[in-house]
Amino acid sequence: MRLGLRDEMTNGWNEVNNRASNYLFDANGILQTNPRIGKSPFVKNYAKALLQAARGCGLGPERQGNLVGAGRVWNSQRSPG
Repeated sequence: MRLGLRDEMTNGWNEVNNRASNYLFDANGILQTNPRIGKSPFVKNYAKALLQAARGCGLGPERQGNLVGAGRVWNSQRSPG
């Protein structure tokens, strides 16, 4: 059994000519009709440091049978609230 740490990091999606757009919600939860246009479609980048526990096990072909397994903890979507 092996234990480890998996990381996934990004600086977000950036558009070179500042034409990335996304519709946002106002304070009452109603979708605005004018999109937000800028370098990134995201207001805040939540993926700067996503660290996860990882585990795995394996049994080589020199033994009877062939067992390989792995596991991962999945991130849940974070809401900006």
